[in-house]
Amino acid sequence: MEMLLQLLSAVHPSITYLNSAGRSVQGRNLYVMEISTNPGVDQQGKPEVMFLGNLHGNEFIGREILLNLVEYLCRNYGKDPLVTRLVNSTRIHIMPSMNPDGYELALKGMSKHIGRLFHCCLLYLPSFSSRSSQRTAEIQAVINWIKDHFFVLSASIRGGTESVVYPIHIPVSHGNQHVFGFCIMVGIDMLTWAYHSTDTLAVNIGLSCELLPPEELLSEYWEKNYGALLHFIQQVHLFVRGMVTDGHSGKGIANATVVVEGSSHHVHTSSTGQYWRPLAPGSYHITASAPGYTPISASVRVLETRVEQVDFKLTRGTLSVEEGEQKDFEKLVEWLLAPGELDQLVRSLLPAQTLRYRTYRERSEFLRGLTLNFPRITRLYRYVILKMCLCFLASTANHLIKVPLLCLFEDYLSCSVSCSCM
Repeated sequence: MEMLLQLLSAVHPSITYLNSAGRSVQGRNLYVMEISTNPGVDQQGKPEVMFLGNLHGNEFIGREILLNLVEYLCRNYGKDPLVTRLVNSTRIHIMPSMNPDGYELALKGMSKHIGRLFHCCLLYLPSFSSRSSQRTAEIQAVINWIKDHFFVLSASIRGGTESVVYPIHIPVSHGNQHVFGFCIMVGIDMLTWAYHSTDTLAVNIGLSCELLPPEELLSEYWEKNYGALLHFIQQVHLFVRGMVTDGHSGKGIANATVVVEGSSHHVHTSSTGQYWRPLAPGSYHITASAPGYTPISASVRVLETRVEQVDFKLTRGTLSVEEGEQKDFEKLVEWLLAPGELDQLVRSLLPAQTLRYRTYRERSEFLRGLTLNFPRITRLYRYVILKMCLCFLASTANHLIKVPLLCLFEDYLSCSVSCSCM
C-alpha cells in the first residue's frame, strides 16, 4: 500500500498530496492521500470529502476499494469528464487503512490478537476526559486529523454487511457503556463521533457480507461500486452552500452557526465564512447567527439537480453594557495614543505648585484628567443653558444681566463630584 501511494503521488504531483495523519501503536503511518487541484491547501469554494477504510483489522475490502479509488481518480483526471470535474472542484481525502497493525495481524491469521483486529471500531466519547487515555494511538490521531479539516461528507467503506448506516443518536450513558436496546456497546463508532462532534455528515457503507471476500471477486466489487463512490463525492455539490459575512466590512465570519428549522444538527462556517449543509430535496427555513450579530433567516427549496447558494450578511446587534464599555475603553486608548495627549494628561494630574489662571482648553483638560483618574467619584458632563431662559431672567431682573453675559453660559464645562461618608 505504501509503495503504491508513493508511486501515484510521484506520477501525479499536481493533483495529489500524500501525508500521514499520525502513527499506529506499532509505529506504522496512517497514510492519507488528498486528491485535488492545488492539493494540501485550503481553497475557498472547495468542499472537503473524507473516506476511511480498514477500521477493523480483518476488514480487507474497504482498504482495497479505496486504493483502487485513489488510482482511478489519478489515472482518469483529464480524461474522464466527471472525474476531472470532481477533482477540480473538491478536496478528496482518502485514508485506505485506519488500522494497519490489525491488518498485518489479520494477514498472518493471528486470531488470538482479536483486540488489535477490532480496536478501531469504537472509541470513548470525548466528553469524558478520563477516557481519552484509553483511546488507541490510531483513534486519537484520526480524531485530531478530522478536527483539523472541514469535512462536509464522510464515509467509511466496510465489510461484513451490505448496507448504508447513518449516525446513531447518542443515548444516555451508564458509566463508560452505552445501552442500545439489549446490546451494550463500549463507546461509539468513529463516524458517529464525527457527526456529533464536527459538522460532517458521516455514513458507514457496507459493500460485502464478507470481511475478507475471495481475491478474485475484488474486481467485481469494484466494478459494481466505483460509480456509486463517484456519485457520493458529487453529492457534496448538490446541497445548500453559502457565505456568512459581516454586512459592514464584507469579510467572512468564522464559526457562525447555520441552523435548519426542525433539525438538531447544526453546522458552522469555516475560517473564511463558508458553510455547506447537506439536505434532501424539499423546502427549508435556514437561520445564520454569530455572537454580537443579529440572526438572519431565509427560505430555500433544495432540488436534486443543482446546488443552492444561500448567503447571509449579518449586522451588528445592539451593544451590551460590556461591549459599550469596551468601545469606551478603545476610544480612550486611541485618544491617549494621539501625539502629546498622554503628556498633557500626566501634567494635568500633577499637584499644582501654585494657583494660576487657566485657559478654557487647559481647564477642560484638567477636568477631563480628574475624571479619568477618579472615575468612581467623578462625572464630567456639558452644561448648556438656553438663551431663552437667560433672556427671561434678564428681563425680570431689571436688565441687570446683559447680553454679553449669555455667552458665558452657552457652553460651560463643569465637573460634579460626589462622595459617601462612612
